[in-house]
Amino acid sequence: IAGETNDATSLLFDARKRAPYVMFLEDDVKPTHNVVSKITDYVHEMKKRGIDDWFMVDLYTPKIDWGRNPLYVQNFERYDYECCTQAMLFRSDKLLDVLLYETLHPNIPVDDNIRDYAREDSANRGIYAILPNLFEHVGRYSSNPEKSSETV
Repeated sequence: IAGETNDATSLLFDARKRAPYVMFLEDDVKPTHNVVSKITDYVHEMKKRGIDDWFMVDLYTPKIDWGRNPLYVQNFERYDYECCTQAMLFRSDKLLDVLLYETLHPNIPVDDNIRDYAREDSANRGIYAILPNLFEHVGRYSSNPEKSSETV
C-alpha cells in the first residue's frame, strides 16, 4: 500500500467483517451536524430508489477543476470519482474486491486505485456522492513526505 495508507487495507479488511458499512475518515476531517443521521437517510433513500450497484459513497467531494467530469456531482446519481480519500463510506459486502485490487497495485495511491477499480467495471462498481459534503477538510498540508510541500 502506497505511503500514507500502509495500515488502511488491513483495517478495512477487518472492519468489513463487523458491520454492513465501513466509514473511512482521514485524521484531518471534521464532521458536519448530524452526519450519522444524514448517512443513514442517504443509504435508506438509495435502497428505496433501487440503487444497488454502489460500493462507495464519497462523503467529501472536493471542488476539483480537472479530470474527466470534475464538477458534476448530484445526489443519487453516479459520480465519476477522480480523487481524494478524506471521507468515504464503503459497502462491506463489496469491500473485499476493492481491497484485493489495492493489494495488486501496492505502489499506486489508494484514490487512484479506487478510481481505476470503479472504471474497470463501471456497470457494477458505482460510486455516489453526498452533497453538501458531510465532512469539512481542515488539513492544510499533506502528511505524505512526497507531497509535504503541497497545500491540500
